[in-house]
Amino acid sequence: MVYEIDVRDDSTTTWTDLNYLGIEAALLVQTSTGSDSGVRDILVNHEDGTLYALMDEPEAVLVLRADDIVDDAVTDVLRDRLMGLLPLPRSFERDRGVETQSAVGPGQMILHPDGAHLFVTNFNNNSVSVYDLSLGPLGTLVGEIEDIGENPYAITLSPDGTRAVVGNYSGEVGDYVSSTLVILDADPTSPTFLDPITWVVNR
Repeated sequence: MVYEIDVRDDSTTTWTDLNYLGIEAALLVQTSTGSDSGVRDILVNHEDGTLYALMDEPEAVLVLRADDIVDDAVTDVLRDRLMGLLPLPRSFERDRGVETQSAVGPGQMILHPDGAHLFVTNFNNNSVSVYDLSLGPLGTLVGEIEDIGENPYAITLSPDGTRAVVGNYSGEVGDYVSSTLVILDADPTSPTFLDPITWVVNR
């Protein structure tokens, strides 16, 4: 289930928005795996109303249609919203680097200001997947940034979209664990697009 909450009060002097701060719509997402893990992160492409959600089993980005949800006083239950999946690396079955005994697949995602590039952190795979949403029916994998540190999870972009900062939960693992930040070139026009620029180490 993916829920949309009405956060705008459209009440007027003659009409009351009865579901303000309530559920505007519930999107039912059916998968064939029987997984009850739900989704981990959600974002909306405001250009076309497409909704993206991260899930495990299978590890993927769900692509959902949400452009026709109406802001009214009625809660809608919507089916057949799933347009497809963007596949991500397997998680616990293929824990790269140090075996951290964590069964975490995709962590977080962020949409580039250009509206085309979607960045997804892969916790167990120690990588960041990058999709170009303008290619193919739903998007195409254009880069897999690997070996950036142990257990990347959080991700953000600089305001101008030229740099991505990824937080590695474990970072460096040796005699002790030292979390790290890796800064990536996120400028699609740069010749070093998707290359790591530097690491910030917590020691």
